[in-house]
Amino acid sequence: MITANLSENQLLIKKIIDVSLNIILSYLYTLIIATLYCNIRAAKHIPKYNKDYVIILGSKINEDGTLTPLLKARTDKAIEFGKNQLKATNKQIIYIPSGGKGVDEKVSEAQAIKNYLIKEGIAPDRILVEDKSINTRQNMQFSKKIINETNKDAKISFSTTNYHVFRSGVIASNCGIDCEGMG
Repeated sequence: MITANLSENQLLIKKIIDVSLNIILSYLYTLIIATLYCNIRAAKHIPKYNKDYVIILGSKINEDGTLTPLLKARTDKAIEFGKNQLKATNKQIIYIPSGGKGVDEKVSEAQAIKNYLIKEGIAPDRILVEDKSINTRQNMQFSKKIINETNKDAKISFSTTNYHVFRSGVIASNCGIDCEGMG
C-alpha cells in the first residue's frame, strides 16, 4: 500500500487534496443537476394566455429560403400558442419573426419565417419582421425596439428550441425584457 510509506504530513496533505477534490466535484455535479432541472422546467413551460407578442427566434434556413426542421418547430410552436391563446381568451397575438440574413442565406431568417407564417394562414398585418439581428441578444433587443414603438407595456413571449429556452430567457432578462419562453 502506497500510504504506508508516507509521513504524517504527507498523509494529511493527501487527505486535504482528496477532500477538496470531493467537495469541488460535488459542487460541479450539483450545478449540472440544477442546470438540467432549470432547462427542463423552462422547456416545458407554457406562457400565460395574455400575450400581445410572440418573438420567434431565428436560426439557419435552407438554401432555398425555407425553414429547417428546427426553425419550423419553433415557428409551429408560436402558431400553436397563438391559436390556443385566441381560443382561451379571444386575444390575437402579433408574431415577430427575428433573425438577419447570413452570407450563405437567400433571404433573412425573419423573412423565411414570415413566408411560412403567411403560408400557415397568419394574416400579414399580424406579423412584424425584425431582420437585422445576428445573435440571440440582438434578437431580443431589436424585437423589443419594434414592440416599444407600438406598445411599451406589452406582454411578450418567445418561441425557440427546448434546449435554448433557459438561455434565451436569461438573455431577455439581461436586456430588460420581461417575457416568458416556450420550447
